[in-house]
Amino acid sequence: MLAANYGGGSVCAYSLKEDGKEDGQLNERTGFQQHTGSGADPSRQKGPHAHSINVSLDNRFAIAADLGLDKLLIYKLDPAKGTIAAN
Repeated sequence: MLAANYGGGSVCAYSLKEDGKEDGQLNERTGFQQHTGSGADPSRQKGPHAHSINVSLDNRFAIAADLGLDKLLIYKLDPAKGTIAAN
């Protein structure tokens, strides 16, 4: 499972418990990336605001959109381990 944290400007990953695949139980967090920087409009872009993270069609990357940075950030995704890493 991937999550974007708008207020904190970060993205994270969790793997599913083997017995939790049907009810969505999560293991401990397996990946975390803190975004840094600011955007061009200081009235609303003083810092990062990650607002979505999506998996690429080939399941190899996670793409995070950050409103505060005006950027798409691409992470390497390891679905088997449930991890994300800087690309």
